[in-house]
Amino acid sequence: MSGKAWGVVSMVDTDIGRLPAGLHARDYGLVAANPFGAGAFGGGETKSGRFVLKQGETLVLRYRIWTHSGKRSAKELAAAFKVYVIQSEEM
Repeated sequence: MSGKAWGVVSMVDTDIGRLPAGLHARDYGLVAANPFGAGAFGGGETKSGRFVLKQGETLVLRYRIWTHSGKRSAKELAAAFKVYVIQSEEM
């Protein structure tokens, strides 16, 4: 990719109610969004990441990683996120 612009956009489902999700990457290839790591990602916060589901309840976490070549405008990024939200609602 020498000399070419590219980007990675991480999109997080806003319905999970645990935003901002802590985003992090590791040198071995991991890229993750963790809505349960409030204590680790909060810059000194001591909030617990605990989340309890009652028997029979479910939790759905939706994320999208969009990689692109070339520079993208804020308008293009907003449009891509809008498509993600619409597609998430259809699931």
